[in-house]
Amino acid sequence: MKKIADSTKAAESKGEYWETQKRLFGIRVRAARIAAGMDQTVFGERAGWGSARQSNYELGKRWPDTWDLALLRQLTGVTGDWLQFGDTRGMDSQLLEKIVLTAFDHPWVMDKYDRQDIESALLPESGALALGLRAVLAQR
Repeated sequence: MKKIADSTKAAESKGEYWETQKRLFGIRVRAARIAAGMDQTVFGERAGWGSARQSNYELGKRWPDTWDLALLRQLTGVTGDWLQFGDTRGMDSQLLEKIVLTAFDHPWVMDKYDRQDIESALLPESGALALGLRAVLAQR
């Protein structure tokens, strides 16, 4: 009986993990879109999908397939690893700085999420680039 309970607990933990990953992905998609200067309608039109799909990504209700991830990357200029997991390796430092600062200055982002969620989504690691941007944010 204990094995079943352990596997159920592990499955619940895995489910919570993926829900968190989708939520953080949504924050990154929204921040990258806003930094690219597009509203949801324009972004969706350029991607060739309806507003519901874009909204579901940004709300963390949908995880991208390979094709959608490629479109998201193409339209925003970010890496797939950053979009999916927040990995800043390979990201253009100026673009990442623009995304982070835009997110923290944009009322729609700040009203929707708390500061810690945004920082966790956009800068989840402790690399030099992330640490430098955290220092900039701390001064704001």
